Amino acid sequence: MIKFRREDIEADPAILHKMKMFVRDNLEGEFKLTRDDYNRIADEYEYEWHPSRNQELLRRRQQQADVEIVEELQANVIVFDPNNLTPTFMARLIHYIDNCEIEDIKQDSDLYRRAGISRQLFARYRAGDAPGKDKVIAIALALQLNLAETKDLLESVGFSLSNAYLFDVIIRCAIIAGEYDVYAINTVLRKNNQPELPYPDIPLNEYKQSLPAARR
Repeated sequence: MIKFRREDIEADPAILHKMKMFVRDNLEGEFKLTRDDYNRIADEYEYEWHPSRNQELLRRRQQQADVEIVEELQANVIVFDPNNLTPTFMARLIHYIDNCEIEDIKQDSDLYRRAGISRQLFARYRAGDAPGKDKVIAIALALQLNLAETKDLLESVGFSLSNAYLFDVIIRCAIIAGEYDVYAINTVLRKNNQPELPYPDIPLNEYKQSLPAARR
């Protein structure tokens, strides 16, 4: 994978510009990104790679966090509320399955076959095992989740879509553009020497029919 270190980016703004131009010149055409889509991506680069532009907000948040830590230490109490735990991956996945508008996904097998995941592996997720990042993304694409929902599902197992990795940038651009066709996304990944996602384990015509009409 291509990786840009945060300190390199902050030291050399040209690196940030290079990544923006890569998105514009390569992915904009691949995924039919609109100008608004591209602006959203560029804005995220600015926020994630140049936090110094948000120093006042970060400083206030840190001050508030410091106050809360001091108050807790003064009270000499460590509070643990099991009711405030973050929902597990499977809990979040069940929520998204229940709210899925894709008619062809009615049970587990419909989902894991569409995501290119074996029955045995999906059963392990049901039992509490954490999936790998590529499998989470494959599931998110199968459910046609938006960017916020995809990030939510990834975060439940400790992953994210970082602007520091080309693979993540491509996935982010695809989802923003509403491109959920794994075959199309893998073509872009392969052209950029990135690892590919699992292919659906269902007939191609059946899979294509489940995609958004504009993307078939």
